[in-house]
Amino acid sequence: MHAPVATYRLQFNPEFAFRDAAKIIPYLDSLGVSTIYASPIFQARKKSMHGYDIVNVRQIRNELGGTQGFQRLLKAVRRKKMNWLQDIVPNHMAYDRDNAWLMDVLLKGKGSRYRFFFDVDWNHPSPALKGRVLAPFLGKPYSQCLRDSELIIEWKNGWRVRYFDTLFPIALPRNSHGRVQASFRGHAPDRKVLEEWMEQQHYRLTDWRTTAHETNYRRFFDINGLIAISVEHPRVFKATHRLIRRMSRWKGIIGFRVDHVDGLKDPRGYLARLRKTVRDYIIIEKILAENEVLNDWPIQGTTGYEFLYNVNGLFVDKKKEPAFNEIYTAFTGVHGSPEQRAFHTRLQVARNLFFGDAKNLARMALATSKKPRSDQSVEEVAKALCRLMAAFPVYRTYFEKKHWNVKDQQTMQDVFRAVASKSKKQQRLFRLLQQSFETAGNRSPSRAFVTRFQQYTGAVMAKGFEDTFMFRYNRLLSLNEVGGNPARFGISPESMHAFGVQRQQSNPLSLNASSTHDTKRGEDARARLNVLSEIPDEWKSHLRKWAHLNAHWKQKKNGSAIPTPNEEYYFYQTLLGAQPFGKPTGLFRDRLKEHMTKALREAKEHSSWTAPSQAYEEATQQFIDRVMHPRRNQAFLHSFRVFKDRVAEFGIWNSLSQTLIKITFPGVPDIYQGSESWNYSLTDPDNRTPVSYASLQKKMKRLPRTATPSSIRQWLKHRSDGRIKLFVVRSSLQLRKQHRVLFEKGTYSPLYFQGPKKHHAFGYLRQHQNDAVMVVVPRLVATLCKNQRIPFGKRAWENTHVLLPSNAPNTWRNIFTNEIIIATQRRGQPTIACADLMQRFPVSLLVPVKTI
Repeated sequence: MHAPVATYRLQFNPEFAFRDAAKIIPYLDSLGVSTIYASPIFQARKKSMHGYDIVNVRQIRNELGGTQGFQRLLKAVRRKKMNWLQDIVPNHMAYDRDNAWLMDVLLKGKGSRYRFFFDVDWNHPSPALKGRVLAPFLGKPYSQCLRDSELIIEWKNGWRVRYFDTLFPIALPRNSHGRVQASFRGHAPDRKVLEEWMEQQHYRLTDWRTTAHETNYRRFFDINGLIAISVEHPRVFKATHRLIRRMSRWKGIIGFRVDHVDGLKDPRGYLARLRKTVRDYIIIEKILAENEVLNDWPIQGTTGYEFLYNVNGLFVDKKKEPAFNEIYTAFTGVHGSPEQRAFHTRLQVARNLFFGDAKNLARMALATSKKPRSDQSVEEVAKALCRLMAAFPVYRTYFEKKHWNVKDQQTMQDVFRAVASKSKKQQRLFRLLQQSFETAGNRSPSRAFVTRFQQYTGAVMAKGFEDTFMFRYNRLLSLNEVGGNPARFGISPESMHAFGVQRQQSNPLSLNASSTHDTKRGEDARARLNVLSEIPDEWKSHLRKWAHLNAHWKQKKNGSAIPTPNEEYYFYQTLLGAQPFGKPTGLFRDRLKEHMTKALREAKEHSSWTAPSQAYEEATQQFIDRVMHPRRNQAFLHSFRVFKDRVAEFGIWNSLSQTLIKITFPGVPDIYQGSESWNYSLTDPDNRTPVSYASLQKKMKRLPRTATPSSIRQWLKHRSDGRIKLFVVRSSLQLRKQHRVLFEKGTYSPLYFQGPKKHHAFGYLRQHQNDAVMVVVPRLVATLCKNQRIPFGKRAWENTHVLLPSNAPNTWRNIFTNEIIIATQRRGQPTIACADLMQRFPVSLLVPVKTI
């Protein structure tokens, strides 16, 4: 098994195809990347910008260059002695006309050879769905679409029905073709004939909102256009992994990333089968809750959200949490514990988006009883199950091999205890449900129910916590990130060290991520916003001033101002974190408006994706236009720019520290495309924005091997161009490539500090045999620097020293500046002054002189 040294995530789409990636391979090699980490490259829905909506998993996507284009790219990768890590999607496929397997099912129903490929309940109790697949893709009720002649029958290699751009096959009984042909009047069939034949299809066309209360197929989260596949079936696994098996034998491909493992019926069983199939480096997309330990599956680790969560928290000032709580509550009026608010958002989502799935679960739960439960309706049980799913502290449990492990058994007991205490009226029902979980090891009906239940808790958590709560609870937006917890206000250096020791011992080959295609804001936007945690008084003062200056730009509806104080609070943080260096442009304002619309819909308080409020969204956009008008609102823009420039300056040092930790910490560093330079992006619309590799390559050519005083001055003067971050990434990745074994197998030893600024430094040693590396970075820089802009030298660090272990080398070289630094003895222990480590450069990465 060949593990990566460092990965670089590329998002393939029709605008960035294989030929485009081939052009940047020399650049990525010079950066120090060992492995291309590719988004899905299988045949996807036409014009898909992400590739997760696959229609043919046995074909490489034509829009990207097809098999031949991919083979040419792979050769270019191998020429640079690099390799490939491929993202695969075992949980779902696109519900699309180009999905031949699914279209065969819709055409032939239970007579299709692919009927068991998709996770469909063919015996749904609803007469309209029994033996049929729900097709929820109409923009309004089916009967209204018929009346408006929006369903058109046409012939092209078979009969089909068209609804705008959506097509479905039509199965006609024998000797019926002539009758249908005769019904045509120009391009439209007779309505009665159309209705007659549509009632006999193996699918049921409905309004897209139907799935909220009734469905008979499992989706990816709440997305109707992604239908789950039954990959646990041996024939389905073989069919969907035929190309993946072949790819694992192609030179250069070293492993696979498994998307959404928690959606699978049996993650352990799937991963064991995958391990036998490919025997490569395997990582999984798995979000671990705080203190949750990764299961002992046959994998190398995760995609790294747990690293992202911890490293971000290191730059949040825990001591200022009470002050921040007071500011947030006073400005917004938001009360209540974040845990309670999170529970209610998950409950709302479970009841509004997944109630159709909950009713299916309720029927399974009722079937587990040995005695009839006529006194409990499906709806009552479904509501109880929604409450149960909303109470989960983790994404899911793993009932495996007919038994619960101790950890998950305890989780279930805690969940039932919590829901029973909150809803006394349903305590009897919860006791009956608990019996179903407790008897799952002995009874097949209970086992089937529990297994299916587990597949939905992650979906409720993702949509209720990540995509609702994190857009409502806006205390400090840098904490509102995938895999994170907004209720936890930072972590201590001691906790980060404990995480590093555990990671090296248990998951040394997990990815270290800081940005992904799913993160809500770029890594440097988070690093900038973390500065606010250090300066709550300044933040409070500016909030009050801005709210006063901008109050007259708000519109009122039913006596309430738009946006609300909570939304306005979100807006100011978003503006602060995402605004590029310099003055905001019209393009940035448009990006911001688009993102705020997304935020409103995700929060689901005044608008939503299912019921968007055009009036509310337009009022919010008009507020943004007026607030950011360069002539009409100069007082606010000036005040904001001065504060933003100050915060952004400190955010730079947070970013560099975070980047260096990612590359040298236990785990495999992952660079998300373009994030080797500044990344102040927002999840929408920026995660679809192409990367300017021409600009990055030009900057790379101009970088010196070591940072001279002249180059540092230039980088600071022109900090907006990102050269200083690119230099840190390239230098540390190249060192990692040269000392691969050290970083892969080396021990992790915390470093400790003495002196007045000891809480502002973080560092560690990595050692393996005779090789070593030392990392020391600043943290909480706004209070470290005070009136100084840069965390350099004795003025910032005063008499603060790092304490070295007695067995550590005495003489070191800083690879960024080429300075030689010699430890001195203080009270019998070797030490180095932090002012010496960061005399000329804001972060330090050192190697023993003897290793040169």
